[in-house]
Amino acid sequence: YTCEINPEHTTFISKLGKPYMEAHHLIPMEFQRQFIDSIDIEENIICLCSRCHNEIHYGVEREKIIKKLFKQRKEALVKVGVDITIDTLLKMYGFIDGD
Repeated sequence: YTCEINPEHTTFISKLGKPYMEAHHLIPMEFQRQFIDSIDIEENIICLCSRCHNEIHYGVEREKIIKKLFKQRKEALVKVGVDITIDTLLKMYGFIDGD
């Protein structure tokens, strides 16, 4: 229940009695077909406050945030068989033109 972009970000307390956070798939689920195994796994799910979740989708700093999260998760993803490069991930988010 802590924002993985900035642990100091606070939010309201949910009905469950925990800080409200949102889940975000670092590798978007729309690209599941490119992987043999499921990418709907803990290693691919990021805990974000609402502000950061919206920023990763709509903000001007979103590329920087995606790179930071990728650096934090790359090793964990590889350990479960999800091997992806930063360039491939950035293509998925539309930052790099596809081949």
